[in-house]
Amino acid sequence: MGTWGTGIYSDDTAEEVRDACKDIFAVYDVNEGCKILFQSFKELLEQDFIDNDCASFWYALSDWLWKHGMLTEFVKEKAVELLNEYAGVKDWEESGNEKDVAKHKKVLDSLKKQLLAPQPPLKKPKICLKKPKHKVGDIIIFKATDYHDEWDSAWKIQNIRPPFMFKSSIISKSKYKEINGYDAHGKHMAILCIGSEKMPHSKYIPDAFDEYSVYVWYNYLSESEPSVEQLNSCGFLPMVKWTMKDYNRSITDSITWVYQFSLMEESFRSDSYIEFESKSRGNIEEVNRFHQLFSKKNYLEDCYDELFLIWMFYTVFEEVSRAEMLHLNI
Repeated sequence: MGTWGTGIYSDDTAEEVRDACKDIFAVYDVNEGCKILFQSFKELLEQDFIDNDCASFWYALSDWLWKHGMLTEFVKEKAVELLNEYAGVKDWEESGNEKDVAKHKKVLDSLKKQLLAPQPPLKKPKICLKKPKHKVGDIIIFKATDYHDEWDSAWKIQNIRPPFMFKSSIISKSKYKEINGYDAHGKHMAILCIGSEKMPHSKYIPDAFDEYSVYVWYNYLSESEPSVEQLNSCGFLPMVKWTMKDYNRSITDSITWVYQFSLMEESFRSDSYIEFESKSRGNIEEVNRFHQLFSKKNYLEDCYDELFLIWMFYTVFEEVSRAEMLHLNI
C-alpha cells in the first residue's frame, strides 16, 4: 500500500474505497451498495489480522458514508471498534516517525468523534461521465514546458532505451546507445482530433461509459509555433507500443506502430507539463486527409491509451529519429 500522509484518504486503499463509493452509491441503495463493496474487497476483509490496509478500508468507508448521510450501524460499530484500539497504527509506529504517529492518532480521534455525532442528511452522489475534450477537426497546438526534474529522463538528449526488434531488423545495444534522441523541452507540437471513443466508466456500473477524444500526431517538432497552413502540409506520426518479453531484464519482444491515441482529461489540466491552445474548429478536411493517408498505410487501427502526454512525445520522436538514423524502414 502506498501512503503519503496522515489523513484518512492519504493511502491507496482509502482512495480506492472513496472512488468505489462515488460510483456504487450513485446507483445502488446503502445495503446493496455495501454488499457490492464488501465483495470487491473480500480478500482484504477476510484476512485473519487487522493491518493498516484493513483498518484504512473501514475508516474511509465510515467517513464517506457519514458525510453522505448513509452510515449504517454495522459500518459505524466496526469502525468505532477499530478506532478504540487505534487499529493500523502499529504499522505507523514501525516507521519510527513519532510525529506522524501522533498526527495520525489525532486524525483517528477526530473521525471517532464525528462518527458518534448525528450524521448530515442524505446526499446521494451523481455519476459524472466524461465527455470528449475536443471536437472532430480541432487542431491543438501545444508547447512543452522547460520544466526538468530528477524523473525527467524521457526529455533528455541521451535517453537510452533497451534493444528491441523492429520488423526484421535487430538493433544491438552497443549500436543503439550511440543514437541521440530529441530534446522536446520548450518546443512546439500539434495534434488533430479525429473522433472519440467510449470506455467503461466503472467496473461497478454496467452500461455507463466515459467518452474521450481520439487524436493523431502531426509530424512537427520545432521551436517555432506552426500555422494551421503549415500543419495542413505535414504528415502524421504513428505511436509506438512495446510488448515486453522479460520486464526485469528490460528485453523487448516486439514493437508495434499504432496510428491514433486517446488523451485523458488529466492531460489537459492547467498544471500539466503541457500548455494547450486550440487553433482551429471543425477542420473536417484535415480529418479526411488523415483517413485518406491512413487507408494507404499498413498500420494497426488500435487506439493507444495513455494517461500522460509526456510519454507520447518522447516515444514517437525518439523512436522515429533513431529508426531513420539507422536506416530502418517505417
